[in-house]
Amino acid sequence: MGLFQSIGNFLGIGKSDADKALEAQTRATQDANAVNKYMYDQTRTDMQPWRQAGTQALDQMQGSEYMQDFNMSNFVADPGYQFRMAEGTKALERSAAARGGLMGGGTMKALAGYGQNLASEEYNNAYNRFNADRDRRFNRLSSLAGVGQTATTQTNAAGQNYANSTSQNSIALGNAAAGAAAANSNNTNNLIGQGLMAGAMFCDVRLKTEIKPVSAAELAEMKRHLRAYKFKYKEAKHGQGDFIGVMAQDLEKSAYGRTLVVEDEHGNKQIDVGRVLMLFLATLAEG
Repeated sequence: MGLFQSIGNFLGIGKSDADKALEAQTRATQDANAVNKYMYDQTRTDMQPWRQAGTQALDQMQGSEYMQDFNMSNFVADPGYQFRMAEGTKALERSAAARGGLMGGGTMKALAGYGQNLASEEYNNAYNRFNADRDRRFNRLSSLAGVGQTATTQTNAAGQNYANSTSQNSIALGNAAAGAAAANSNNTNNLIGQGLMAGAMFCDVRLKTEIKPVSAAELAEMKRHLRAYKFKYKEAKHGQGDFIGVMAQDLEKSAYGRTLVVEDEHGNKQIDVGRVLMLFLATLAEG
């Protein structure tokens, strides 16, 4: 604890308005940041199913199924080709059986010719069906991937907004802290300038007489009577808010303490700030 802070506590200087404003702004900043984080977390949770669906769709679009070209295995497996081939073959076989020549060379030749003609006719159809079906499924996945991309973009925007808002709150809080520190520094300087300057002006040993050393025991005697209190003033003109300090009546119980107490024109006890400073310096001198 610094010397002037110790003096302030000794005199009963409480929290300044700047300190109270800073505390209020700190609480408000913490609350605002908590709300911002809640909204960001909720946005991520809400968007998670869409982002996941888009990711899965993108993985499928990159699969080997969409990278291969149409080939004979695809043609042979084409349902339209297989259906026409099966039905034509059965028709030829039934016709041949009705004529009693199911296993004859003519039947085999007819079947072979039918298969060749059908292959020639159906290849383009199968090719078109293959690509149309693949394009249709790819486009569906592409739409789903786009939904995931949009969800990701919105999540990123929410994260950026959260970061920007939190940064702005931190900057505002930092400015408020700097302002409070400056205000408190000014208040302390005013206190010192107004109350302590007189004592500081007359510390020249050449201006003093009856100089006698003060022992640590004598200072300790005064300290034994001191008590620290938390309190509020009854009237705002004496101070507002919470204070920590000592009571003049306790000081008056000791030989050195009573030299610090003075009274105003109404009999209210006050503390001679100039004497307090010199007493604190004497306390430091005694270690």
